[in-house]
Formats: sequence, C-alpha cells, structure tokens
Amino acid sequence: MGIVDKVSKICPFAPHMTVAFRDLTKQNFKAAWPEFEKRQLHFEFTANQITLLLHDGKRWNIKSEFGFLASEQ
Repeated sequence: MGIVDKVSKICPFAPHMTVAFRDLTKQNFKAAWPEFEKRQLHFEFTANQITLLLHDGKRWNIKSEFGFLASEQ
C-alpha cells in the first residue's frame, strides 16, 4: 500500500483497533472481565479507507489516508 516512513523502519508496525479506552476504570474492568473473558468475538465491517495515525506525544495526527478501490459488481 506504499506505507513507508522513516519511523516505521525503526518501530514495528502494529495494526490494531481500540475496543476500550482509558476511561474504563480498573474497578469496572474487573467487574466486566468475568462476563467477557470467554466470549468469542466475530464481526465484519466494510471500510473505504485506512488512516495512518502518528502520535506526537500529546495527540494522534493523520499522517496519510489510503483509499480502497470500489470493487465492480
């Protein structure tokens, strides 16, 4: 996809999706974990682009956006 950056050659690329954020308290996490720890997760979604974000120490900034070609049906 042409994702090349000086930093990415030093730091490993780790694609991920955030499913919980820091506003989930430890107490609520401990309460929820027994409910969810053995559940399987399966979902599908359609994306029309990937956005590459870089963190500057304070916030995430858009570095690049990579659009997908629409498939012909």
